Amino acid sequence: MGTFRQSLDEARRKLAAANEEKEAVEKRIADLESVVKGLASLCDSEVREASQSAKPLASEDSFSNAIGFALQTAKGDLTPVEVRDKMQVLGYDFEKYETDPLASIHTVLKRMAKKGIVKPRRWPHNRTTYTWTGERQQAEKAGDDAASTNDSRK
Repeated sequence: MGTFRQSLDEARRKLAAANEEKEAVEKRIADLESVVKGLASLCDSEVREASQSAKPLASEDSFSNAIGFALQTAKGDLTPVEVRDKMQVLGYDFEKYETDPLASIHTVLKRMAKKGIVKPRRWPHNRTTYTWTGERQQAEKAGDDAASTNDSRK
């Protein structure tokens, strides 16, 4: 019976080691996906054209609008770091902020998610990406259109 117990203990140790290796590989994959996505956005012709022409966010005062614009013009979902990087490429001036803009971006994205404006997606290792849905603005616009139609009927 002792040899079975030893074999079981050894198998459990190997399983634990394999799980640790698996977690390390998953983290490495997530990190590489982030790097690839960031480099791809830098190579994206749309972003290049926007950075070469007038910077669309250069005169934007609203932090939330700038975040929304960065997400709207993205070809997929973005992490908060990628949102910040895209805002910089699009000309948003972070120098006027004394605090860390990334903390503010996280806060705004969470608020937008609660309102249904963006859709969060959780990844392993506490990574979250966000996709623009704009559903709330579309609903508000539809409500404004309905209100103006009702006003014109009076």
